[in-house]
Amino acid sequence: MPLIMALPLSRGMATMADMKERLSLEDCMDMLEVLTVGSHNDKQWMEWRKHERR
Repeated sequence: MPLIMALPLSRGMATMADMKERLSLEDCMDMLEVLTVGSHNDKQWMEWRKHERR
């Protein structure tokens, strides 16, 4: 399975049926962008919290 499909599936953003029947490649790319931005934001918040505790 291509990574572009596996990540949204593993994160619960879509089902296999969604991937097969309703979603386009662009939809998968949008979901990957959401995951990437969310991951980046989580890292930024963790750094901010670490510095706030000092």
